[in-house]
Amino acid sequence: MLKEFYNKNKQHITIIALFLVVSVAYCYPILSGKKMNQNDDFSAKALNVEAEKYYEKTGEFIGWTNSMFSGMPTSVGSNGPGNYSVNLIYAFAETFDGFSFDVIFWSLIGMYILFCALGINPWLGALGSFIFAFSSFNILSLEQGHVQKVFNIALMPLLMGGIYLIFQKKYIWGFIATAFGVNYQIGMGHYQITYYAAIAAVVMCLFYGLYCIVKNENQLLLKAIPLLLVAVILGALPNLSVINTYYASHETTRGGASELTAPSAGETNSTDKKKDGLDYNYATQWSYGLTESFTFLVPNASGGDGQNLAYEFDKRGQPKPRKDSETLQALQDNVTDNAQYGQLANAAQAYWGKQPFVGGPIYFGAIVCFLAIFGLIASQKVEKWWIIILTVLFLLLAWGNNSIVYKFFFDFVPVFNKFRTPSMALSVVQIGFSLLAILGLVEIYKAGNKERLVKPLLYTGLGFGVLLVIMAIAPTTLFSFESVNDVTRGLPDWLLSAMVDDRAALMEKDALRSLLFIAGAFLVIFLYLKGTLKGVNTALIAVAILIVIDLWSFNQRYLNKDKFVTPAAKKSIIAPSAVDQQIMQDPTHFRVFNLAAGNPFSDWKTSYHHHSIGGYHGAKLRKYQELIENQINTMNPSVLAMLNTKYLIVDGGQGETIQRPLKNPMGNAWFVNNVKVVENADQEMAALNVDSTNVFEPAQTLIVQKKNLPEDWNGFTPAADPSASIQLLDYAPHKLKYESNTSKDQVAVFSEIYYEQPDGDGWKAFVDGQPVEHFRGDYVLRAMKVPAGKHLIEFKYDASETRFRGIISFIFMIVLIIVSGALIYLKNKGKLSKFENTDIQKA
Repeated sequence: MLKEFYNKNKQHITIIALFLVVSVAYCYPILSGKKMNQNDDFSAKALNVEAEKYYEKTGEFIGWTNSMFSGMPTSVGSNGPGNYSVNLIYAFAETFDGFSFDVIFWSLIGMYILFCALGINPWLGALGSFIFAFSSFNILSLEQGHVQKVFNIALMPLLMGGIYLIFQKKYIWGFIATAFGVNYQIGMGHYQITYYAAIAAVVMCLFYGLYCIVKNENQLLLKAIPLLLVAVILGALPNLSVINTYYASHETTRGGASELTAPSAGETNSTDKKKDGLDYNYATQWSYGLTESFTFLVPNASGGDGQNLAYEFDKRGQPKPRKDSETLQALQDNVTDNAQYGQLANAAQAYWGKQPFVGGPIYFGAIVCFLAIFGLIASQKVEKWWIIILTVLFLLLAWGNNSIVYKFFFDFVPVFNKFRTPSMALSVVQIGFSLLAILGLVEIYKAGNKERLVKPLLYTGLGFGVLLVIMAIAPTTLFSFESVNDVTRGLPDWLLSAMVDDRAALMEKDALRSLLFIAGAFLVIFLYLKGTLKGVNTALIAVAILIVIDLWSFNQRYLNKDKFVTPAAKKSIIAPSAVDQQIMQDPTHFRVFNLAAGNPFSDWKTSYHHHSIGGYHGAKLRKYQELIENQINTMNPSVLAMLNTKYLIVDGGQGETIQRPLKNPMGNAWFVNNVKVVENADQEMAALNVDSTNVFEPAQTLIVQKKNLPEDWNGFTPAADPSASIQLLDYAPHKLKYESNTSKDQVAVFSEIYYEQPDGDGWKAFVDGQPVEHFRGDYVLRAMKVPAGKHLIEFKYDASETRFRGIISFIFMIVLIIVSGALIYLKNKGKLSKFENTDIQKA
C-alpha cells in the first residue's frame, strides 16, 4: 500500500522533501543548535509567562495573569485550551527550532496546495510556493517574531484552494481543504489575518457565484453553497475557544466604547470614546504609502529600513562611518558640537516612507513583479480575474489612510475597525503576485503559438525597463525622498539635502539590481519564444534560478545567520538583571514599574520577572488604558500606591537602579473610612487626581460610581475601627486568600484589577467559602463589604466557560478528522465518484 501510494504521489513527495531541504538550508544555523532571536516572540510570551509557569508546576489552566498591566485575562493573548491541531504545529516548532524553518516550510506547503488545486504543473507550483514563502513580508515578519501572523498567512492558500476546488466540482477535496482551512485560520489566533482570509474567501465565492449564474451553472451553485456552509461550520467548531477572546475583547481597547466622555490627559489615540473600535488615526499609523509600493519592485525605493545614513553598525552595535555618505560629510562640515552632532546623526535615517518606522521593505521580487504583469496581460485563464480583484482590493486596503476604500471598510464593514496596521493587508497582495507570476509562466510553458506571447513580453519588458532606468539614473524626477518624519524632527535644510542624495543613491543601486534581474529573465524568455533557446524546461529552470537568487539574496539582508543565537544567548536576553535579582529577593506580593526601559508600556522584559505596572500588548484592558492615559502617565503617586507599586526601576545614569515611589504602596488590601459615590466615569477618574483642586488619598477614601455599588449597599457607611486588619495569606495567579479581623462592618479595597466577562468568567469573591458580591472602585480595583469578625476572604478566577469550550473544541476536532477520513476512504473506494467531476483541465 505504501509503495503504491509513493508511486502515485512521488512527484509531490519529492517536492515536499525539497521544501524541507530549502527551509532548513535557509535556516542552517539550527543544525548547530542555534535558534532565531525574535524580539516579538519574547514580547508575545511575556503576557502568559506566569500562567505557563503555573501550568508547568500544577498542570492546571488558569485564566488570569499578573505579569503585566497590574493583571489581565490570559484569553486576551491566547485561547487557552483550544485547537489541538494548531497546538501540535506550535509544539513541533518549539521543540525543534523555536520557529524558523518550520514556518517557512508551512508557507511552502500552504501555497503548494493552492497551486495543486488550480491544476498548475507541480514544479511551477513549487516555484510559485517559493515566491510566496520568500516574499519579504513573510521573512521580515518571521525575523521580527510575528510567528502567529506568518502561520495564519501560510495556511490562507489552503482555504482559497478549498473554495476553488468546490467550484470546480472537486467536492470532496474541496470540502476537506475548506474545512481545515477555516480550522487553521481561526485556530492560529492572528485574527486580523483571519479576517482578511474571510474577506478573500467572500470575494472568491461572490466571483464564482456570479460566474455560475452567467454560465447557467445553477446546479453547481446549489451544491457549492451548502457544502461551503457545512465546511465553514465544521472547520469553525474545533475553535469554540475563540469565543474566550471574543468575550475578553468586550473589556479591551478593541471592544466596546469607553464610559469616559472627557479627553484623556496626554491621550495616545489608542481608544475612541465615540464608537466601538479603534481610533482611525491610531489604526492607520502603519498605512503603506502609494510611492512606498514601489518597494515591491525595488527594495530600497523608500530607503529600506531605519538604517542610519551616516554610520553602519557591526554585530556589537559599534558605529562605523559609511563610505561615500553625503550625510556624514554634511555633518562633519556643519556641526562642531558633539551633542548636536549625535542628535542629528541619529535622526538621519534612510527610511522616508509615511509609516512611523519599518523593519524592512516589502519586496516581492523584481522578476516576480515583471512576470505578474506579463501574466495579467497574457494569461487566458478565468482565474486571473478573481486574483486581480483580490490583489487590487487588498493593495487599496494596505494603503490605509491613503485610500478611500480603506476608509469605507473602516466606517461600514463590521469588525474591520478593531484592527490596526493596514499594511498587513499586503499578506494577500503577495499571494496575488505569486499566482499571477506563475500564470505568466504557465502561458510560456503551454505556449502553442509562441508569437502570441512576444508582444505582451515586449510591452511588459519595455515598461519595466523604462521605469527602472529612470529610477536608476534620475530618481529625483519621480520621487522627493523627503519624509514627514523629517519635518517633525526639525532637521536643517543642509542635512535634508544630503539625506535626499543618500536615499536616492540607495534607490539607484537597487533599481539597477532589479533591472539586471528582469533583463536576465526577459532575455531567456524572449530567446525561447523566438526559438533561439531550445526547450521550455531549460528556459523555465533558468528563470527559476534567477528568481531564487533574487529573493534568497535579498532576504539575507534581514534574516541571516547573525539572527541565530545559541540557546544560552537567547536565554540571556530575558535573564534578570542585577536590579531584577535584587527585587526578586523580596518575598512579598507587590508591583514594579520600570521607567528605565524607555516607554514602560512597550516594555515586556519586566513581565518575565515581576508583576509589572507596565507591559506590552496590543489589547490592554480599556479601563486600565484610560488609567494609564489620565493618571499613570502623570506619575500620580496615589494611583501608583493603590496599585501596590513598591519599586521603581529607573536609569541612574550608569545603569538601572531601584527607587522607591513618592508614596508608600497601599499593600495587598486595606480598609477605608469613606466611600465617595460619583455619578459617572468622568467624575470617578477626576476624583483620582492629585492636583491643586483635588488630592486623592486611597488609604482614606474609595471612589465608586453609583451604578457599581452592590445591591445591598443601602447607604452603608463604614465605621472607624483602628484595630481592624486585613492581610494576604496566600497568592496564586488565579486564587487569592486574605484574612480580615474587624469589630465592625468595613469596606475593603484590594490592589487587584476588577474583571468580569459577559459569559460569566472572571473574578468571584467568597467569605468563609460562601459567594459574596464585590464591585469596582477607584476606577480599576476590586472592593467589597466585609462583615465584622474574623473571616477568610477569597478571590477565585472562574475560567469554567473557557475550559468547557476547550473540551467541546477537542471533541469537534475529532469529528472533523473522522469526517475527513471517512470522505477520503469512501472516495478511494469509488463510492462518491458520481458526486464530483473527475476531469478538471490542468494548466
